[in-house]
Amino acid sequence: MRHGAEPIDPRSMRSQSVVVGVDGSEGSFEALIWAAHHARHIKAPLHIVTVTEIPAVYTAAGVPALPLGSTFEDLVGQGMDINNRAIDDAQAFDLGITVTGSAVVGTPVSNLVDATPAGDVLVVSASAHAGHMAEVLGSVATGVVHRAHGPVVVVHGPVPHDAPLRRIVVGVDGFEESTTALAWACELAVQAAADIEVAHAWEYPYRTKDAVFGSPQEMMQADATELTNDVVAGLRGEHRERVTATHVVEGLTADVLIDLAKGADLLVVGSHGRGGFRSFLLGSVSRKAVQHASCAVAVVPSARHWRKHG
Repeated sequence: MRHGAEPIDPRSMRSQSVVVGVDGSEGSFEALIWAAHHARHIKAPLHIVTVTEIPAVYTAAGVPALPLGSTFEDLVGQGMDINNRAIDDAQAFDLGITVTGSAVVGTPVSNLVDATPAGDVLVVSASAHAGHMAEVLGSVATGVVHRAHGPVVVVHGPVPHDAPLRRIVVGVDGFEESTTALAWACELAVQAAADIEVAHAWEYPYRTKDAVFGSPQEMMQADATELTNDVVAGLRGEHRERVTATHVVEGLTADVLIDLAKGADLLVVGSHGRGGFRSFLLGSVSRKAVQHASCAVAVVPSARHWRKHG
């Protein structure tokens, strides 16, 4: 769906809760800081999830090969301790939010996704602990991005203790996925009093209603600028007022967004929201942004995919 489609009402993008994965690592503590402040911004409760993963290695007798000196009960107890400490930490931030937690046994990707209601925000660290399967297929962050039924925020630490949210960069391309991402970002910007910078990257040849193969690059730049302006013009009232800058840049989309997001507090990109094994094997703008951006990255599924699981 190219630009000119019916705009999405950003108010419909509001999430009712924030879920954060915490595993005891320094990275997950940074994610906890970010998630707690996000919950404050959107006036939602925070739920902290700790997943204890049993090693996927078994003895000849079919018994899990646990770490030396550990029992199954030890691992479960460690997960509960991590979760309880995280709850205490979040409450100590004194942000006026409701904080709950749960510790479960399972696999991080599936359990974190299952713990997050459709349309709500899931926050994870870019550097959470990885198991053997994660090393083969991709990190926990990459896994949840491709499976979640709502926005996923991947946090790159360190995060300031006040977790500022002043400058948000959003990638747009005129398709439904980026329209949903922009709507979500605009509603967050209103709630957090943040500024939005809209970014559109284009590559030669740029194909729109006017540009054809061989057209002058100036014309392609003009077409890309028109698309970007149309997307912003389609926003309503207070959401359009949050847009303080637009960037139309020739280059690979992921590279352009990563560069523009330097110094930003959040980069927001859309996602087709396609799960399954193929998602691990195919490159995408969202995956590259998650892996290489210097700030937190929010990956927002298309509204169609979001509603499908709601």
